[in-house]
Formats: sequence, C-alpha cells, structure tokens
Amino acid sequence: MEQTVLDHRQIRAVYAGLMLAMAVASLDQMIVATALPTIVGELGGLAHIGWVATAYLVTSTAAAVIYGKLSDLYDRKRVFQSALVVFLAGSVLAGVSGTLGQLIAFRALQGVGGGGLMALTLAVVADLVPPRQRGRYAGYLGGVLALATVAGPLVGGFLVDHAGWRWIFYVNLPVGLAALLVIGSLAFLPLFLQVAKGASATSSGLLLPPLMVGVLGASVVTPAGWSPAAAATSPSRSPAAR
Repeated sequence: MEQTVLDHRQIRAVYAGLMLAMAVASLDQMIVATALPTIVGELGGLAHIGWVATAYLVTSTAAAVIYGKLSDLYDRKRVFQSALVVFLAGSVLAGVSGTLGQLIAFRALQGVGGGGLMALTLAVVADLVPPRQRGRYAGYLGGVLALATVAGPLVGGFLVDHAGWRWIFYVNLPVGLAALLVIGSLAFLPLFLQVAKGASATSSGLLLPPLMVGVLGASVVTPAGWSPAAAATSPSRSPAAR
C-alpha cells in the first residue's frame, strides 16, 4: 500500500480534526454519565438505567472491529467521516428521545459511530506518523482523553442545570461538524485505497450483529447464584478458616 509522507504542518492539520472527533466521542460518555439521574427522573425507567451506558459500550466495541476492517478495504478518510456522521445522527436522535427505550436505542446508534471514531483515529495516526514520532503524537491524544475525563462531569452538570439534559447530546453537533469540515477539507489526506482479497463491505457488515450479541452476552451473563451486591456483602474467608 502506497503511503504519502506528510510534513509537520500537514500532520498538525490532520490532528486538529482527529482530536476534535476524539474529544466529542470521549466527552459524550462522561457527560451522559453525569446526567443520568436527571434523565431517569424525566423519562422514568429506573430499572433500566444501566442500559443507557451498556448499549453504547456494546455497539462501540463491536463496531470498532468492523470500521477497522472497512478502513482497510476502502479509504480511511471516508470511513472516518461516515463514523462521525453516524455518531452525530445518534446524538440528534438521542436528544429528541421521548422514552428511555428510545434513548437506549439511539445510544446504541451513537456507539456504532463512537467505536469507529476511536479505532480509526489510532489507525490514521499509525498511517501518517513515522514510527519514531508516534509517541509524541499519541501523547496529544492522551491529553484529549485526560481533558475529557476531567471536563466531562463539569460540562454535563452545567448543561443539565442551565440548558436541560437534552443539550448534553446537542452539544456534540458543533464540535462534530467542525471535525467533519476539517477532515473533509484536507485534500492531501491519503485515501489508502486498498482492497483485500476475499473480503467485502457486505461480509464485514454481516459480522456486526453476531459481534454485538457476543459482547452483550458476555456483559449480562453471570454465574448462577452470583451478583455484585452479594459478592460485596459476603464475608471473605481467611486462609486460616479454610
């Protein structure tokens, strides 16, 4: 696969779009976690509150594999943009949710895009940055994740108190659109048009449902008679008692 070597100025331009996309995906998870009590207070469904986060994690974990394969089959730039569009569409739909069930479904859609963003950001870095410089550029991405961890709860609390919980999803739109415009304007970003033998977009897409089911099963199936609450409250046996 032919790879275009970019200078430092061009790499920084690519990184501006990558960091915006990673920031909006990582901030979203922290902001939503802060707003969950308010969301459940309005929509109800306290028994299913955990699925708001679980739906996102299940689909993002499965979609990361699919997007990685699709980016190998086609160009990373357009696949990255498609993941960002899916994430923003899920954000808009989650913001207009009328029931907790709708919110869970649209959070799952968000996860499909979010998983692609996180996976493809690292793939683009590996493609564009020489191995000797990847540590420095990976540190920039680590800084974005650290900032999201600290700022997410603060931003989430502010939006819930002053604008309403729906704005925790709408706030993704300006940042995500800015990332989309930046990535789209980079004509020099390599397309990496490589088609793998024996694979196609259709066959790769068919892997998504079984992967999601497998991850979901692993997240909800527990040994018989075991629960986190029981494990936390049960007395531990000392070696002497055995």
